[in-house]
Formats: sequence, structure tokens, C-alpha cells
Amino acid sequence: MRALLLLYIAVLLIGCTSIRPTSSPLTTGERVVAPHGWTDYQARDPLPIPPDEKWVDLLATQRRVKERFHYSSDMDLYGSSEFWTVMQDSYRGDCEDFALTCGKLLMNKGWPPSERRPACVVTETGGHHAVLVAEICGNAYVLDNRQKQVKAWRDLPYRWEKILDKGGKFWVRIEEGR
Repeated sequence: MRALLLLYIAVLLIGCTSIRPTSSPLTTGERVVAPHGWTDYQARDPLPIPPDEKWVDLLATQRRVKERFHYSSDMDLYGSSEFWTVMQDSYRGDCEDFALTCGKLLMNKGWPPSERRPACVVTETGGHHAVLVAEICGNAYVLDNRQKQVKAWRDLPYRWEKILDKGGKFWVRIEEGR
């Protein structure tokens, strides 16, 4: 019990030393087609609905997954060009696996699906990329395998395309009115 308390205090202190970047709500628009692979993932591992939220959870989750993450393509791991899944103990996967793994860890900490949603973006080099958008008090923050720290969504050099709606059933276009 004492070790668990000390671990909690350490995570809290680490989290308190990180200044939360200023963010804003992420505005969405019309429904769009879900990314290839999402429907299959959802059928295999639906997201239940538990409660709660915390900034320290985001920092600890990003740090935990980022420190263990080893990029491997879906083709190398599954023999498929696109396969969305939560990474196992090896922490091998690609961007959407990183996002889903962060989402699963936040779910286990009590975050509801409406506050932890996968999103698809286009990077500054034109590549397609997936991230996890987590919301605290209506402001959107991003857990991303390309970033060392959690960032406000508008601070990333991405073109925002689509995100899972807050109900968890449909994908919607992201309105970038920054």
C-alpha cells in the first residue's frame, strides 16, 4: 500500500511540474466515412463507458506508452496494410495502435469515451496519421506517438480531418476554425 501511495505521489509531482498548454475546443462538422480498420477494431474491442478525467492521467499515459513504444507497420505485424488494435506487452505498433493503447489506458482510469477519441490528421509532410484526442473541461489535448509531450490540438502542425463522435458511433469532420 505504501509503495502504491509513493508511486501516486511521484506521478502527481511529475505531472505538476508540466505546465498544461492553453487549448480550445475541437469543433466538428458532418459525418464522414470511418477510417479503414476502425470498424473491425470496434467489433473486436468495443469501448465501454466509465467516468472521470485528470491532467496527470494524460501526462502519465503519454509517458508510459511513449517510453515503451516501438514502431512496427501493420504489414510487418499483421500482414495487412491497415489493422487497428491495442498494443500488447511488446508495445509494437503504429500510430493508431499508439492512440488506441492510450485510449484503453485512460478508459481503465475511468475516462468516458466522449473524452478520449481517436482522430485522423494529415501531417506537415502530407502523411496520414492517427492520434488520441483527450478532453479536459471541453479543451482538446493530443496524445501522439510523434510527440514527446501531450500538446494542445491547435499547437500541432497537422491538418485535422476526422474524429470519432462523442457518442462513439460515427466519425465526423473536424472544423479547423482555430
